[in-house]
Amino acid sequence: MSLLSLAFSASLKIYPAIYGILLLKDHKWKEAFRCAIYGLLMFILPFSFYGGVDGFELFLSNLIRNANFQLGYGYNLSLYNIIHALIALNGTVRISHVYVLTLMFLCITQGSILIISKKKEEILLAATLLLIMLPKTSYAYAGIFLIIPFVEWIKASHSNKADNLQNIYQTFYVIQFSALPFGFIGGISFGTIFPTSGGYLLKYIALVFICLYMMKDVVIKNFLLRLSEIKHTRKSL
Repeated sequence: MSLLSLAFSASLKIYPAIYGILLLKDHKWKEAFRCAIYGLLMFILPFSFYGGVDGFELFLSNLIRNANFQLGYGYNLSLYNIIHALIALNGTVRISHVYVLTLMFLCITQGSILIISKKKEEILLAATLLLIMLPKTSYAYAGIFLIIPFVEWIKASHSNKADNLQNIYQTFYVIQFSALPFGFIGGISFGTIFPTSGGYLLKYIALVFICLYMMKDVVIKNFLLRLSEIKHTRKSL
């Protein structure tokens, strides 16, 4: 049933497909293959009732048009939009190579966490950050996926002692799930349909910060631990 649920959600909106990496990480190859087949069937079969090939071409056309539709810097949690908004604070709306570099950084760090981490709450958060921040069009509704790692974090926090790490993750989730009562920022709104508010600017900054913190807490810590193990092994030889 869980495979059907994941396949169905991915057929409606491709974003949840990234959670299939949990099956691959647990070496559940058959289940991953079955889930992919279910998802493809659930995605393709409905087009037989809505114009067949013509309906599919219309779907792709609308999808591409929507992906290039810019409506301002507000309510869009994508990395592309976040960098756009932060650069606009400096008085320019041009996005330079900064986006390409930060995109590479996001993929490398969060991808590394998916591979090396053994904590389910970290794996789910890394997958969700990629889900939210990679597409150029990722409006506020995409933030609802953060409920998945949030629930896992709550389960894990019962067995972990309260420390700075817990406080940082707690603050991040509070910011993301709160309707922050800060006004619009005219300097980076440019009269667009979705102007940027102080609340969403804080959400953007929190998303960037949690990516940086996870790099430090998971990637760098595991790298240093591995380095220490190698040095210890060499000394014992």
